[in-house]
Amino acid sequence: MKAQKTTWTRGAFLLVTAGALALGLSACAQETPVPEVSPPALDFDAGSRPNFATDMISCLTANGWPVSTGTDGGYRTGTIPPEQFDLYTADADACATQFGYDQLPPTLSDEQIKTVFPHSLWEWKCLSDKGYNPDKPPSEQAYVDAYHQTGGLWSAYSQYTGTLSDDDLTALLSACPRSL
Repeated sequence: MKAQKTTWTRGAFLLVTAGALALGLSACAQETPVPEVSPPALDFDAGSRPNFATDMISCLTANGWPVSTGTDGGYRTGTIPPEQFDLYTADADACATQFGYDQLPPTLSDEQIKTVFPHSLWEWKCLSDKGYNPDKPPSEQAYVDAYHQTGGLWSAYSQYTGTLSDDDLTALLSACPRSL
């Protein structure tokens, strides 16, 4: 059997090269750049509930419970005696209902998720710039896909909330306040 020789014409070579270049450039063009400044505030509820801790602390304190601001942006309770735990739980549930926190946040559309993504990139950039070395952020499409799979948004902070001490987490949030 005789080997066949493949001959590339100049036109075929240019066509293949142009196609490969176009694919490469389109992949680069789809990558969301990390913002240089903090993105503008969102005009929709992304589920971040910025007043959650303040509202819950106010309500639970009014009911006589020892609560304070937590380092993760939530609230923390003092020691609740076991015999009062059911009463505390009922009061916490009533407070959550009073402020609408018993309702799930609205489901975000893909466009809304993509609008939130630069905020997550900004937070990642701040943590990187401050020397915290967070894990690399996902691509925009992976960010959208993860939201649809888990119902939550990726955050560069999540890798620290379970590993840093309260003081270190407070320092981190002070150095890089949440963008949302």
